[in-house]
Amino acid sequence: MPIEIERKAWARDPEKLEQEVRRIARGGKSGRKADFYYAPAGDRDPIRNCFRIRLAGDKAWVTFKDKKILRRSEINRETEIPIRNPFLWARLFESVGFRMFIRKEKHSRIYRHRQDPEITIELNRVSDLGNFIEVEILRREKREAPEALRKIGKVFRELGIGSREVEPRLYIEILRKRLRGKKYRFNPRARDLERAYSLPAPD
Repeated sequence: MPIEIERKAWARDPEKLEQEVRRIARGGKSGRKADFYYAPAGDRDPIRNCFRIRLAGDKAWVTFKDKKILRRSEINRETEIPIRNPFLWARLFESVGFRMFIRKEKHSRIYRHRQDPEITIELNRVSDLGNFIEVEILRREKREAPEALRKIGKVFRELGIGSREVEPRLYIEILRKRLRGKKYRFNPRARDLERAYSLPAPD
């Protein structure tokens, strides 16, 4: 399994930033991912013990990660299992004592660095949060992380992204803080996972 080494930052001016990305990268493929995060019911630290169901187009996966934060960046070893019916898997997890505690939806435009195609650059809009940029490199071993982080730092400098914009927290950490006190409703009559879970109406 490859190691994901990535750093993200807030995109304060996403249109200007995309112009800068196009200067150094090619591509721009669009995509959308919906993630549903589960942890044991009543867990006081669900982020530490969570896994997710991911939907992307007509495909779905169950995913869990071994995470580490280094130099305000994520180093992840990801295990991903393709599944055919995510709704039935969600029902299974609910039946054995897991609960969905956060939902994340991400719309992305994906680029490859022109001079170093192993570098992936994503421009993301995360629902309920805002706009971000992620720069990622895949490696086979964690010991290769420092060299990858140097490359990522160089890309950030190329794009004019300062340390104040760097966001070391996970998306779900920020979402959980913003949505604190709100609980997701589960509709067992829904025929798919996205319709099954919804946030209550604002107070």
